[in-house]
Amino acid sequence: MHATDEVQVGFGHQQVQAEGGRLTMQVQIELDLPMPASDERLPQQIEQSVDQAGQQFKREMFRLAMEKADAELVLAGRDGESGHGTRRRGTGPMTFKTRFGTVEVQRQRVEDKATGKVTTPAAKAWNTPQQVTITRGLRQQVCQTVRNQSMQDSLEQVEEQAGEPGLLGKTTVEEIVHAEGKALEEALRQRAQAVMDAHPQAAAFFVPAAERAGQAINDEESLFEDFPEPEPPTGFGETDEAEEFERLEGPRAVDEGCVIVQADEVKVKAQACTGRKEVWVYTAVIMTATATWRFAAQSTDLLWLQVGAWLTTLGVHEGKLRLLALADGAKWIRVWYESLDLPGTAMILCWYHLKKRCGQLLSMACRGREHRRQLERELRGLLWEGRVGEAIAMLQSRREQMKTPDRLDELIKYLCARQPYIPNYRERQSAGLWVASNRVEKLNDWAVSQRCKHSGMAWAPAGVLALAWLEVTDRNGELPVWWERQELSP
Repeated sequence: MHATDEVQVGFGHQQVQAEGGRLTMQVQIELDLPMPASDERLPQQIEQSVDQAGQQFKREMFRLAMEKADAELVLAGRDGESGHGTRRRGTGPMTFKTRFGTVEVQRQRVEDKATGKVTTPAAKAWNTPQQVTITRGLRQQVCQTVRNQSMQDSLEQVEEQAGEPGLLGKTTVEEIVHAEGKALEEALRQRAQAVMDAHPQAAAFFVPAAERAGQAINDEESLFEDFPEPEPPTGFGETDEAEEFERLEGPRAVDEGCVIVQADEVKVKAQACTGRKEVWVYTAVIMTATATWRFAAQSTDLLWLQVGAWLTTLGVHEGKLRLLALADGAKWIRVWYESLDLPGTAMILCWYHLKKRCGQLLSMACRGREHRRQLERELRGLLWEGRVGEAIAMLQSRREQMKTPDRLDELIKYLCARQPYIPNYRERQSAGLWVASNRVEKLNDWAVSQRCKHSGMAWAPAGVLALAWLEVTDRNGELPVWWERQELSP
């Protein structure tokens, strides 16, 4: 052993064969590792040296395998495009960025004897760019790491695992994530559209409903139709309200013969360069007695297209399952539901959101904390039993007591718009039925909030949506198939 801290890997005799769809490689290897002092740190130091040597070994094996595959490709195409044969015209390098570092592979160039055209067969067969190819494995590793860490931390971790500082740039990491998100979005859209194209009867119900919901969200006044909306509750913080929300619905199951749709939106701060204040992600969860599916989209029409495709697959338009929509009552959700025109459907306003919204508006309308608590207690009691008309009449009778009557009017308007969807929550809870949309709220946490809503963070739509699509694909159990085939299950 040499007196050096460097790990040296030498490769001697090499033999690579391709036969029967298999590659066989015989390689002579010589490792030169530093010998540390024999103390408690020795196992760790030798482990690090062997790991470093292993990365170099992986790069060499990748190079040998790729060059052998290139040679086999050239051999298989030796007749050339004209059928008059080819002759070799040297090799050219192609740089591959892999999970274990950068590898330069020599690919053969050939000339068609009849036409004189010089080509690199592997470039077309492998669909590689002209300069650098980032392998699928490295792209997957980047996306998986970015789901839990910042771009910079992810970059550092990927480079550390590859044993190569400077393997990628931060901009390249962002481009990888954005491209993956765009590809996933298109795959989700195509799959949903294929279902609707194959079932025109279902499309007659679900597609027009999605279009009308999209029109509602684009209406200038539709997003905040009732009042300048405070930040809505998204997720489960350490609060009494969040604990109650979880307690209300935690153990519930879906009845046989029923399908539940929970829909919501979640917002994050937008980067200044986007020209917007917030980025919106629309989410939904579909539940039956035996399975759960999760969805995310950058627009309501794409979200409802996916939801409609799943409801079509379940036969909801044929009456095979009864539909229950459970949501916070936003206009884009109400417009979708009201446009369905399907028998046996129902929609319920989430109790948690109803209670939260009432508290927010009363806090702005009432004269002090005690006044608000007294009125809120009375209002909640009426709404919990579904007595919406009495609740509205009670609020109207207290208008002269308010510090800000306009806020009380906004609350009354809010309740009037959602009155058809406010049931007797007490009876439903006693019967073991759903009263809150906690499943989609939890999806908001998983897909967006836990990763994207930390202090100081700002996002471009492509970034936050890519993370959301990766998360829902993973939660639906489809991510392994996506990584392997770049397609989703039909």
